[in-house]
Amino acid sequence: MLGGKKTAVACGLALVSLVAMGCLSPQPSGEEKDAGPPGALSGVMYSCPGGMTRDDFFIWVSPEAIVETFYYPESPPEGMGWPDLCTKEDVPITAEQWADVEQVVMELYPLMRPEPEPSLWDRLWDGIGRLSGGVLDGVYSSSITCIWKTEAGEQRIAYSKPDDDRIFTLVALLRELADPIGRDIPRYTPPVLCGIRMEQSGTLFSKAYVFALGRDASAPEGEEAPYTYRARFSRFGQPPVRLRQQKVPAALWEDFAAFAAKIGLEGQTTALWEKPCCTLYYADGSHKRKKLDKETAAQIREYLENLALQLLEE
Repeated sequence: MLGGKKTAVACGLALVSLVAMGCLSPQPSGEEKDAGPPGALSGVMYSCPGGMTRDDFFIWVSPEAIVETFYYPESPPEGMGWPDLCTKEDVPITAEQWADVEQVVMELYPLMRPEPEPSLWDRLWDGIGRLSGGVLDGVYSSSITCIWKTEAGEQRIAYSKPDDDRIFTLVALLRELADPIGRDIPRYTPPVLCGIRMEQSGTLFSKAYVFALGRDASAPEGEEAPYTYRARFSRFGQPPVRLRQQKVPAALWEDFAAFAAKIGLEGQTTALWEKPCCTLYYADGSHKRKKLDKETAAQIREYLENLALQLLEE
């Protein structure tokens, strides 16, 4: 058995070498944005492995029932010890309970992005982990899967957890369905987007740029032009463009906000230091840094560059 594990690891290391030398290369995966849900929501699966915290939780819920769930109860029934995992199947739920879950999922849907297909590296290391008896990477991350009823039949899509507080509402609803103890369900009002900043320092192979469009915090209520915009960028073969900060009407921001919603800007993943990225500002004073895929970054740049050129011509 030990020899088999050594062989598996050796084969894995050989594959790593092939990848490093370019003999095997991960295939790029395109990312498409959905115009809307692919069908009617007919089920939700949520999984949160707890690891050493013994907080494992899984639920599969349909409009009629909890198909399956397992969890560690908050208050174990008499005779059940803390280490015991509770499981249930085919537990009926009410139409109101399903409607509550469905409403939150549909509110979050514009921010939910399908999980990408595992890369060659992911499959390689997962295979080594299985063969050598190790633990797979990512096993402690939670996941949400929506089951859609489409014209072509049932479709299951796994999504990344959206960067929005309403995910806590959904998780609390699902935990209360599985383990009804009278939890207080938190409710959140989504913050209103009111600004964006996108910038990049110049390098040997790329030009510097900065775009800053958003609400002027010092503008009094009711002002006709409560937003400001400034931009600095270069286009290949053309002189640099600079738009000094100037006030712009609310209608201009509303047009951009509609464009941002159309391309799924707020659904982009949270960024640390990755580039390209942008910072989104909200009316409640919060902000989020978003990593942008190449297509989205190019769309935003084109929009903001054209806007600056239009304002300079006026």
